Amino acid sequence: MIKSYVINLERHKDRLEKFYKQNQTHFFERVNAIDKNVLTALGYEKFYFNTSALENKIHRKITIGEIACTLSHILCWNKIASDDELLEKEYALIAEDDIILSENFCAIIKNLIDKINDLGIDYKLIILHKLDLYHFSHKIKEDGQYHLINASTSEDIDNDGSALYLLRKDKAIELVEFLKEKKPFWLADHFSTFCPDKVGILFPFIGYINETVPSDLEIERTIARQNAGIA
Repeated sequence: MIKSYVINLERHKDRLEKFYKQNQTHFFERVNAIDKNVLTALGYEKFYFNTSALENKIHRKITIGEIACTLSHILCWNKIASDDELLEKEYALIAEDDIILSENFCAIIKNLIDKINDLGIDYKLIILHKLDLYHFSHKIKEDGQYHLINASTSEDIDNDGSALYLLRKDKAIELVEFLKEKKPFWLADHFSTFCPDKVGILFPFIGYINETVPSDLEIERTIARQNAGIA
């Protein structure tokens, strides 16, 4: 199966247990997420994040939770980039621990990658889930009818969660090399910023987030947007 990672906070063992109870998740490697509480205690977030550049772009204050989430995804990118078993044109799967996966997601991903390779499509990143906060309303389904479309604008892919996506190793290497010289100035779901290359979106999605389970990150983001007068 494809190399796969699940991002999980040490203090959220219950989420990891629920994740691993899902079908065909045993092969996911746990990545210890950066804890916002640790970052808060350390302070000086500007040491490891270009907060001014990002805040100028999004016109509001960035939250510590957003920084921690983004750094956690970067940890995954480092693992992908340094994996000697992965070829540069091969994909790895990144998941957050609250994602609920389609029962047959493994087969769907295999068929998806086979199709991409057969057609020679040069996707560096493929989004497999969105929060559906903005433009789309494509929910998980099991009838096998899936479609891959090109992301045409940043509005198609940004600010809508980063809970499940495929990243190609050569893109991970490129990002890791960039971050050796510069600090990140994007959020984990600002896909168009850190991956301005060809990005695909799979419809319908093969995972969803339980809306009854509160997300500290999304709550913080909503408050930050409201404080800045952003809808």
